[in-house]
Amino acid sequence: MKPIATIILNRNLPKVTDKLYRKIKKNEGYLTDIFVVEAGSLKENLSKYATWHANTKTVRQKGLRFPRGMNYGLYRMWKEKIFTKYKAFFLITNDTVIKDRNTLKKLYSILLKNKRIGILSPCSIKWGENKLLKKNSIKFSWYIHNHAYLLNKNLLLKIINPSSGYKNFLYDGSNFRGYGLESELIAKAYANNFAAAITNMVYLEENEDYLLNYDDLIKTDSYSINLKLYYEEGLRWMKKKYGFNNRWLLQNYRNALRIVKSYFEKNLKLDFMFGAVKKYNRILYKLERKKILYKFNVCPSHSVSFFIKKKSQKKIGLYNENLNYCSDYDLFYRLFTNKKMVGTHSQKSEVMCV
Repeated sequence: MKPIATIILNRNLPKVTDKLYRKIKKNEGYLTDIFVVEAGSLKENLSKYATWHANTKTVRQKGLRFPRGMNYGLYRMWKEKIFTKYKAFFLITNDTVIKDRNTLKKLYSILLKNKRIGILSPCSIKWGENKLLKKNSIKFSWYIHNHAYLLNKNLLLKIINPSSGYKNFLYDGSNFRGYGLESELIAKAYANNFAAAITNMVYLEENEDYLLNYDDLIKTDSYSINLKLYYEEGLRWMKKKYGFNNRWLLQNYRNALRIVKSYFEKNLKLDFMFGAVKKYNRILYKLERKKILYKFNVCPSHSVSFFIKKKSQKKIGLYNENLNYCSDYDLFYRLFTNKKMVGTHSQKSEVMCV
């Protein structure tokens, strides 16, 4: 049985897609099954090897883009009950340039040796990361933006949403063009004890000539318009979902989660903790457990940087929504008067919220 499922995303470029399909099939067909997702392609522009054709009116007009396109392919595999038979999933666009005949063999060997790698990205010669990598090495990363990923099935089984339909199966489908979705995916990986890594054991490149010069043939937005909408729509999505103004603030959020996780792992008896918050040009970071019992104008730090175990939350109860204000103080009071609840705070230098 082949351990890898390769998904190629196509929109109205059948010759390009067919060429890529045949190359992978010839060189590494023994290692992977190949599936082609048609993202609203015209009937005359379907690949010879098309597996699924997303063909609703909206998809015909706008396409699927990488996130929804890969969601669609993975979801169809799930529905057809073939998802779990594979060990890894290689997600690529049809403009991917593969030069190494043993690309998948090398990538998969890395997963086999490092079972906690959830997301593996081949490097590009153009990337700055290429200068940081020693020859034939891997580097763990918090940020990867690519058109080609090898994903570990064990990670996907922890984060997919089969009940949500294809649009939100893996990526958040409400973010159509995908700004920041790779950061969100990597955050989910680290939150589930998996890592993201880049390797230069193989290089993959993207032939951007198709996006720059053949948007009319693909029936998509021009490169400049797509880039503009990618940022505008993506920033609105990020602000609405996370309250962040850009992906770099999301990056800091992931670092905060790593800090919190380390506290709970070091002290298994810990029930809750407060992080440091920068507010009014001050850094609030102390856990004033005694003072809050009698002086309600003293806040331990701030509830926007408050973390509690799920089982501890069930014991102490939720926020009291009947209170018009100070529901956070009410919750803290219940926590602090319960002597069985163990709490702590982060250090002043570990600012988690601003």
